[in-house]
Amino acid sequence: MFFYEHNNDSSLGSSYGCYIYSFVGQKGEAEGFQVKYQQKTALDEVDVPALYDAHTYAEAAALERATRFTLNGIPGEGVTIPLETGNWAAVWRYPDTTILTVLIKRKSDVEKIASGGSIAKSITELFAPHVPQVAAGPTQKLTFYPPNEDTARVLGIHDGGATPLKPWPSPSP
Repeated sequence: MFFYEHNNDSSLGSSYGCYIYSFVGQKGEAEGFQVKYQQKTALDEVDVPALYDAHTYAEAAALERATRFTLNGIPGEGVTIPLETGNWAAVWRYPDTTILTVLIKRKSDVEKIASGGSIAKSITELFAPHVPQVAAGPTQKLTFYPPNEDTARVLGIHDGGATPLKPWPSPSP
């Protein structure tokens, strides 16, 4: 299941959220992931569930358990961090100090995601080049796939089957 929204109408700047969850019976250690982006002027704030000991990028990067990384052709720097919950996070800081976060959520029957750091880095690599541009585009209210009346009812969504305003940009080879 896929949830997606972005907003460029906020006084804090543009924002973006993407939430992907696996279906029951899918193989693998990860249940899903979240990608969040919030353009915040002059703030270095990090908002990752269960990352209790770091509230800024500098604090996250200084954690002993953090692993720094860069991405070819993408300005900025990042860290991957194993969380106490058995989940993993990646925090990417663009040169303007805007932050993109990735949270990899483990399945309930998995104690810890063994390759969570590399998964978080790979997802960051897919999203980091595109999210600022998408977030700055026209506002897209919460949209979900596959469209399902039960999901819409549970979430209180009445969007008439909305789809993204334009297709998601594919990563270049």
